[in-house]
Amino acid sequence: MNPANTSAQSRLRNTWHRHAQRLARRMNLGFWLAGFLPLLFSAGLAQAFLLLWFRRNEIGSGFSWSLFAVILVVAAGYAGYRQRGRRYSPRDALVYLESRLGLNNALTAADNGVAPWPDPANLPPRTLPAWSWRRIAPWPAWTLAVLVLAASLPVNPAPSTPPPPPVEPIAWGEIESWFQTVEDAEIVENAALDAFREQVDALRRQPPGERYSHSSLEATDALRQRSERALRELRENLEKTARALAAADAFPDGIPSGWEAALREDLTGAITGFEEGLLRIDADLLDQIRELDIQNLSAMPEDDLKNLRECLDAGLAACDAALGDRDSEDNRLLAAFPGPGIGKGPAPAPLSFRDDRALDAVSRRESVPNDDLSRAALGDRVGVGIGDEPDTDRPAYTGPVEPGNMAHPGGGGEAVSRESFTPDEQAVLERYFR
Repeated sequence: MNPANTSAQSRLRNTWHRHAQRLARRMNLGFWLAGFLPLLFSAGLAQAFLLLWFRRNEIGSGFSWSLFAVILVVAAGYAGYRQRGRRYSPRDALVYLESRLGLNNALTAADNGVAPWPDPANLPPRTLPAWSWRRIAPWPAWTLAVLVLAASLPVNPAPSTPPPPPVEPIAWGEIESWFQTVEDAEIVENAALDAFREQVDALRRQPPGERYSHSSLEATDALRQRSERALRELRENLEKTARALAAADAFPDGIPSGWEAALREDLTGAITGFEEGLLRIDADLLDQIRELDIQNLSAMPEDDLKNLRECLDAGLAACDAALGDRDSEDNRLLAAFPGPGIGKGPAPAPLSFRDDRALDAVSRRESVPNDDLSRAALGDRVGVGIGDEPDTDRPAYTGPVEPGNMAHPGGGGEAVSRESFTPDEQAVLERYFR
């Protein structure tokens, strides 16, 4: 073969192979784009919704973009994997070229060395398929438009759920409930109630993190005890006043002298408690109580007495509702009418000293008989006996004697034999003493 022809054929072979490789790359890219572009739009749409959600909840979008990039990489790999069966090789591209150019298998024959390579100069200029941009461009354009819209669209932040209010100690609400109940009865000055409420407000103004600290709980407990004590003192003074009125009503002809002093003392103590207590009652109500004369209630106007009784009843009911100390009707009646009994009389029983000399304890010594020895234990005393001194002949003693012999018969045993025991006691003694 002529060397010049060989060199020419080699150049033609390289030219056709470059055309085939370029065509194979373009065809493979087209197949990959056909599978990837729909996935690109789907991923962009999902990214847009995710971006809107992040913006609405005021969360940084960096994570969403990173996730979008990962999804694109996965989508590209998936599209390539799906189009693997349609992949073009350089030989496939030569077949496509000779079919497209009408070469009648000239390129395949030349590649196998059975025919010369045709000259590409005599071929049409457009040997490669052109891109259809009308089918390619809309997918990325739509994806970009959706992402730009999601990033720039005004979004109202989601209404944030306010944190739950910090839970207050139960005692604060309980104290306020107590004084609200008393305030509704309209018998206590508002200034006295406001003083306790101000202390509760001072505890409530603490930072939420300190409400259950040791010092705060101690202050709360002290305030609760102080409030409860004030209410109980108010109730006690109201009850004393109501008791004095009830006793005066029960004895219209005059209170017995034995009870009058005690009732006056109770009424005086109640007035002092109203004046000096933590919960001062209304000034007008206190003046009416000061003017009470339990021996001459008829001198007071009936309307004033009725109003006073209603105020006392309302105050007692408010204290009972606040503290939960509800007495039965029987106890109220017993408390209203003084009489004998524990806690029901006008005063403690009088104590006085007598001139009688105390009895001699020795002369009045008495034993407590107990004939039942079924529960007797070891060491229990079964009786006490006082007898005569045993008869002994002290000069008759002659000193040591031979072992095994006795100097004289024993004496003193007669005292035991003379004791009078019951059969049960004798059985116990015989059990331990032979």
